[in-house]
Amino acid sequence: MIIHTFPYGVLQANCYIVTDNGQTEAIVIDPTAPPDIVLKQLPPQIKVKYICITHAHVDHLDYYDDWMQTTRAQSVISEREADALSKGHLNLSLLFYQKDIIYRKADILAREGDKLIFGQNESVEVIETPGHTHGSCCFLCQDALFTGDTIFAAGGRGRTDFPSGNEKQLRQSILKLLTLSNKVRIYPGHGPTSNIETEKHYHIF
Repeated sequence: MIIHTFPYGVLQANCYIVTDNGQTEAIVIDPTAPPDIVLKQLPPQIKVKYICITHAHVDHLDYYDDWMQTTRAQSVISEREADALSKGHLNLSLLFYQKDIIYRKADILAREGDKLIFGQNESVEVIETPGHTHGSCCFLCQDALFTGDTIFAAGGRGRTDFPSGNEKQLRQSILKLLTLSNKVRIYPGHGPTSNIETEKHYHIF
């Protein structure tokens, strides 16, 4: 498994491309960067199979439609988060862009424990982590955990004052993630990476 990171935009949201070792197939986690910029930096034979969305806020969806049109991949979002794609007050397009943006429906509505296979037997597992939004989820690929805005490095965690946010749920979700192996590395929606062992020292509820 090879991970490519592309921070992009005013909020420097991380767009991740995860490929199998043979670099034949890939998944995109949070389509925050333009596909034309990202794809020209990757081997040309790579085929994007899935576009995985940790949560439906605009800074994590800015180039969602572009990725879908360019790659013809299948999009994946938590079943509980799917409605936010079409509601501007939930995806924050009304707040940030002053217009109600309706994003295209996701192809796959995921639940806790669902697994997607790509490349040479690589898999990504869905972990439901409500709190930042009611349908936030993380994606676990081997020992790499893509956390969106649930948990950041050095004790950071997502806001809960946006619509559908819930502080109690977020704390429960973080505690859930901290039960994973210490060697699991965290790849958040913003900022640098961390790992479970390090974050256990920060998140004491």
